[in-house]
Amino acid sequence: MEKISVVIPVYNGERYIKDAVDSALNQSYENIEVIIINDASTDRTEDIIFQHFGNLLGSKIIYHRNKTNRERAYSRNKGVELSSGKYIFFLDYDDKWKTDYLKESVEYLKDYDIVYSFPKTFINSKGEVIRKSKKITI
Repeated sequence: MEKISVVIPVYNGERYIKDAVDSALNQSYENIEVIIINDASTDRTEDIIFQHFGNLLGSKIIYHRNKTNRERAYSRNKGVELSSGKYIFFLDYDDKWKTDYLKESVEYLKDYDIVYSFPKTFINSKGEVIRKSKKITI
């Protein structure tokens, strides 16, 4: 089972970061590392990460904090630099994956070098499904 790196860049994501990281850690595909790049958040993002995932730092989670806000592209590149997995996935801090997302995605990786996969389900703050996108795999 090849190792997967999940890069999560975050800026002021106190409202969502716990759910995003939980969805990465709770994958049925087990050989993963989660790389959180805090892009100099000024809210409680860092406190939430340390409170909920502090015991996993250095084992399942790699944490890096940018000294100044550098924007998402820089943070993603920093995550790639810190990754050790054969495959790299990006998860936005305000998104969540279903439990089998990585396992299903790895099946496509057997035949392709790059996989861009949908579907996405859009849910509002009340937990109601707003819409679903069609499945597209490239």
